[in-house]
Amino acid sequence: MAGTWQVRASSPGYGDIQTLDFDTKGGGQHSVAFLQAGCDASGGCEAVTDGWLAEPLAQNRWRLTSETDESDMELWVIWIDDGYRTAAIGSPDSDLAFILDRKPKGGADRITAAREVLAFNGYNMAAFVTR
Repeated sequence: MAGTWQVRASSPGYGDIQTLDFDTKGGGQHSVAFLQAGCDASGGCEAVTDGWLAEPLAQNRWRLTSETDESDMELWVIWIDDGYRTAAIGSPDSDLAFILDRKPKGGADRITAAREVLAFNGYNMAAFVTR
């Protein structure tokens, strides 16, 4: 999962998140950065990064702890294609999920597969925000 992933679809409430960057440093120090567009009432927008420390729980499962307010959540890889181009990730309680891809466009067949896998695993795909 290391590297930058483009958010292609997300659970409601996470529509501003554009990318997730997984940093798997040596020595067990992992982190995930959520990059989102923050806009004010006058229409001015800027990129805002929200950093989380990622404690590995098992292969492709992490407990994320916010670097700013100590809130935490679990994030699991539900599915990833053989070429590591598209992934479906989410929380085990189905409240949060993302469809990620290495590229911002293309791969419609893989995006469809990710949607189907998330739906099969109990995620509400009707409410998903697609980019």
